Amino acid sequence: MLTIARLKETCNNEQVLMILLSRLYFKTQSPGEVQDFIAKNTINWNLFYQVARAHQVASFIYQVVVSTNLQIDPACEKKLKQYTFHVSLNSLHQLKFVQHLQEELTRLGIQAIPYKGVCFASRYYQSMAQRESSDIDFLVGKDAIGNLRNYFHEKGYRAKQDVPADYLPYALTVFKELSFKTPADAMDINCSVEIQWKLLEGFVGDYLPFTALLPHVTTYTIAGYEQKGLTPTYDFLCIVSHHIIKDPLIRFKYLVDLACIASVGKDAIDHATVASVIKEYGYWKVFQESNTVIEDLLGIQVHPGTSMPLQHPQLLQHAIGFPLAERTESRNIQAMLLLARLQDGWRGNMKVKLRMLLYWILPNIDDINAFRLPVWCLPLLFVLRPFRLLYKYLFYKNETG
Repeated sequence: MLTIARLKETCNNEQVLMILLSRLYFKTQSPGEVQDFIAKNTINWNLFYQVARAHQVASFIYQVVVSTNLQIDPACEKKLKQYTFHVSLNSLHQLKFVQHLQEELTRLGIQAIPYKGVCFASRYYQSMAQRESSDIDFLVGKDAIGNLRNYFHEKGYRAKQDVPADYLPYALTVFKELSFKTPADAMDINCSVEIQWKLLEGFVGDYLPFTALLPHVTTYTIAGYEQKGLTPTYDFLCIVSHHIIKDPLIRFKYLVDLACIASVGKDAIDHATVASVIKEYGYWKVFQESNTVIEDLLGIQVHPGTSMPLQHPQLLQHAIGFPLAERTESRNIQAMLLLARLQDGWRGNMKVKLRMLLYWILPNIDDINAFRLPVWCLPLLFVLRPFRLLYKYLFYKNETG
């Protein structure tokens, strides 16, 4: 674990404080050391709040501050408290919809596995409100997507990422998810529901299919309700697919997530299975280096015996950077190039770079909805896609493509 002096070599005081407060949660730093850092260093508390919000750990940090009786700037603490109340309301809304959708999907005969989001927080955090989430995620089989999509439309969910029905066969082949907004409740709160039939897009790579996850579904209790979920080993593998492989440590929250499941589920996670699966799909190097970043910043080994010298410091910079890199075409390409460099061997590197061609060639949901062509014109979208991406790469600053 990096010392405070080492952290200050590459981080500003606000970033260091975010790291130290998070270490308090995992008991890898003492309250006295953190209070001493606050007393001896100038903290821009408005900037600290912005950094915590950007990395989606503001409510997590507030509850650490309260539970350890740490003294911080009163105005900042008040803002953190207000935001945590907002997160708590969202968590309750999401929990209600997870339970409701589980019942509805069972009634429809659809096998679905909730993961990430409020379900993850309820199992691996001390409190659901400590983890910020804007959506709820369900893994489902491809054959259920048509019926599930129809259900969302019939029940008044607003399409967020959807395609016309004629394009659904293409979407199931190329994409990994559709998403919808829940109807607002009495307090005008809603959230996104993502239905995913695979964990990674084709241009990122292969990973565990839905059928491989089904045998590892278990039940547990949230707030008195029985809930479906994956065993800790496969929960961990699914989180790795998103936090390390798809979006390599681009938010500090991802490090906290991985440290939480590694700490709470340490006796239940089969690390031999984890290593076997990750090596099978060729992501061992990025997994190892991500483990190093988490150990350096939080003092937690999420997988025993995987520490190695950090060869790609971009991973650490992603994890604590501020402002966050905008979701532009330039950033997407840089992220894929980083993933290519972190592959196991030159074959893996070339494989990812070749897959990047799919990203530039295959029309995505935005292309389909932007041009609104009939499905028989789909071949034309293959021609238009690269030009649209090039235009966005050069001129747009906030779109994802």
